[in-house]
Amino acid sequence: MENARRFREYARVRKTDFAITYCLMRLNWHEFGDFCELAEEWECSVALNTVVNPPEFGIYSLPIPELRKILEGMEKQANDLQSRLKRNKSVWFGELDRIRTKVRAGEKTR
Repeated sequence: MENARRFREYARVRKTDFAITYCLMRLNWHEFGDFCELAEEWECSVALNTVVNPPEFGIYSLPIPELRKILEGMEKQANDLQSRLKRNKSVWFGELDRIRTKVRAGEKTR
């Protein structure tokens, strides 16, 4: 965090962009909303990496019932984030929609 703060300040002084990137994984999906809120506080944008390798780390390789649990957890955060996110609202809600789409598609094929 100290390095991120230092780079953020450097970018501010240099009048250049500063953004932070999140790798959404099975172990950290529940922290994604907090990460987006931190970016709002820092007035920077979030980029999102979709983890596909190794597959056991990525959420999109989960069985649909397990991915649905992530979806439900993120949907519980949605109301609070709806009002708190501005700059990064489309990143967070875009990923939420992507997960919804994957869950719905998986449920149709069962």
